[in-house]
Amino acid sequence: MNTKYSKLYIILGVVALIGIVVPVVLLSFLPDIVPLHYDFNGNIDRYGSKYELLIFPAIALIMVLSFAFVAYKESKKGESSNEKPILYTAIGSCIPFSALGIYITAKSINNPEPVSAESIMTFMGIAMGVMLIILGNAMPKARMNSYFGLRTTWSMKNERVWQKSQRLGGISLVIGGVVMIILMAFIKGAWSMLVLTAVMTGVITVSLIGSRRYYLEDKRNEVE
Repeated sequence: MNTKYSKLYIILGVVALIGIVVPVVLLSFLPDIVPLHYDFNGNIDRYGSKYELLIFPAIALIMVLSFAFVAYKESKKGESSNEKPILYTAIGSCIPFSALGIYITAKSINNPEPVSAESIMTFMGIAMGVMLIILGNAMPKARMNSYFGLRTTWSMKNERVWQKSQRLGGISLVIGGVVMIILMAFIKGAWSMLVLTAVMTGVITVSLIGSRRYYLEDKRNEVE
């Protein structure tokens, strides 16, 4: 692949490969039928085929292919400034799903009742927090494009509003990610879902309000 960020593509591929190969190997140590779903008290409420555990590696693979396609497409258009943050976001998004697939499969080997809904929510909440931090750091580096960033009716008006919107969105994501990691380490059970929803709602709301404000300010400056 002829691009200045070939190493990032390689890292992304390695993360995805590990997230697929390791769970597949671990499946050989599992019985055909395994616990697949738990209530918030940790009780098993559904059994099924062990191959259903591959859903997380499958999600990771789809994300990798999608992000890699978009990043490479940006590089072919000469937008290398967008290629890098998209790849960082891809790596940050792929790691949680790959790690979760490995975690669940490995725990299924060592414990007959391995993974409760509570532990999955905690794991995913912390992983999502890390992903938000990575995305928040990458977003301000992106130039206006059709795939990546805080794309609103207002931010897409011009490059000035776009850059301000991305900076605010990036800061909101980083703060939201840190808050999510801290809260998810202490809040368990059904409340963890409320934490995820509240943090994401706050991040989105702040970003949208800010983007609109920047647009209105830019419009007033043009009139003056």
